[in-house]
Amino acid sequence: MGWARTAGIVLALAIAASLPAVTAQAQSFYITTSKGVYEEGERVVVAGTVSDADDPRPVLVKVTSGGDECARQNVRPLRDGSFVSRPMNITDCGAGDFKVTAAHADETTSASFAVRGKQEVEDSFELRAIKSTVTEAQDVVNARVREMLDANLAIPERAAEAYSKGAAEASLTLQGVERGDVEFAGEHREQALAYFREALDLLSPDRLGAVTDDVREEQTRVSAANEWLGRLQDLFGKLVNLADKNNLVVDEEFSRIDGFLSDARQLIGENRTDSAEESLKSADQLLEEARKKLIQQAEGGDSQAQSLTSAADRLQSTAQELRGQADGVPRALAKVNASFVLINGARASIEEGDYDAAKASLDSALRILEDAKKILEDRD
Repeated sequence: MGWARTAGIVLALAIAASLPAVTAQAQSFYITTSKGVYEEGERVVVAGTVSDADDPRPVLVKVTSGGDECARQNVRPLRDGSFVSRPMNITDCGAGDFKVTAAHADETTSASFAVRGKQEVEDSFELRAIKSTVTEAQDVVNARVREMLDANLAIPERAAEAYSKGAAEASLTLQGVERGDVEFAGEHREQALAYFREALDLLSPDRLGAVTDDVREEQTRVSAANEWLGRLQDLFGKLVNLADKNNLVVDEEFSRIDGFLSDARQLIGENRTDSAEESLKSADQLLEEARKKLIQQAEGGDSQAQSLTSAADRLQSTAQELRGQADGVPRALAKVNASFVLINGARASIEEGDYDAAKASLDSALRILEDAKKILEDRD
């Protein structure tokens, strides 16, 4: 498999999160770049699909900044209509905002990206992590509120006040992210997380004293099973699309995964949570095997990527184990949930070839999981 085709497949393999690049479409003719923000000196790779796969004419790809042309290539589409450019050097155009245009037959389409200095790129990564953390924390509180509403339980005034303050701080955090202000966003993230932790503590069944242990456990398990099912279905869809697009072979795994997901969906609807969890566990394991198989086919077994992926696998296994132990311990559960965000971010960085970012995310996830373990040990 040539470098260009490998780069295109890896470009599509940002599984735990979507690509940051801006993509434009005209019917089925589209292009995208391997990143939304490049560091100065990095080469740009453009991938896409033409609307008429039978038309053998090459795609003319141009990269421009302002009125200046920075690079151009003629790229011949593959038989399935997909195409991937060779890495393009745009160093002479410096930093700034760039536009990619592609022309094939009578159709044109475009996408955009940016080139920033090293510090700006590092800030961009930190801002994405800040946004993910605060959004995940708010989602956890929202899920707890929904559970209480479904059980016809009133929301205590103090919990509502804490949540309201947390939501306000989360909004300020996101405003800081939009402005690119790391210090401002980080400060308000910490305040938002503190309020969300307070709200979760006030909404915990032990504090409310209104839900029996058995009912609480079953509600938590059903909610977790539905969340698990949704995550696996999303990942399955992305893997199927990737395999079809790039002629990668994992048909046996896909057939078994589809069966397990269908079984789990039915079992959850029948409130047979034990059986549903077994089906989800089997599907999760098979999806991980299929994901690894796709990455191996695409990257040819890159040793550093494999090492980081193995580390992410181990951390995810630890996080899944701790999530079960943290039920009813909001502080620990919030940290475990935050670790999943960092692990997924690390996987995306691995598949983009950004190994330094992946290592940083995994280190942060490890520290958070160690904090969660300490909380659980102190409780015992």
